[in-house]
Amino acid sequence: MRRFIIAPLSAIRHRTGRFYAWTGFGDKKLIDYIQLIVLPFVLILGGQLVSQAVNASSRAQALEQAQEQRLQDYLDQMASLVLDRELLGADLSRTETAIIREVARARTITALDAMDGERKRFVVTFLYELGLINGVGSPISLAGSSLDDANLSEAELFAANLTGAELSRANLRKARLTL
Repeated sequence: MRRFIIAPLSAIRHRTGRFYAWTGFGDKKLIDYIQLIVLPFVLILGGQLVSQAVNASSRAQALEQAQEQRLQDYLDQMASLVLDRELLGADLSRTETAIIREVARARTITALDAMDGERKRFVVTFLYELGLINGVGSPISLAGSSLDDANLSEAELFAANLTGAELSRANLRKARLTL
């Protein structure tokens, strides 16, 4: 009876051995199977991580370009108002001057809301140097504008009219705002 049980087991071993030899799995160890299964997943995961990093980098670059384009558009618009429309209002009626100043204010507030801290600094110093936010009766009011996160450290803005501007997280360290 023992021979009867042993014979089929050896036949099975012989057949499975041939099966394994035919598939190439006959002499494999556990580590070989782990490498066979895990390696493709590691490669896929690595590819995904590299793809995400490239996408994040390209998004950051696109955001940077959009910010720079927004700043350039704003500067062009303001230069046009100052030069072409006489924002400082030398030869215009009070009504025309008021309208142009409100347009400049709206463009400024809109631009500042969409900019990062360094670009906000550039806009504020640009307006200050043109004399558009200097003193109490300045041509452009920054009331209601967002100067959050603006880096105005060490800026020389003597008597700049920042009344009503949101400055909660602005960096004003060593900024010179008064005479």
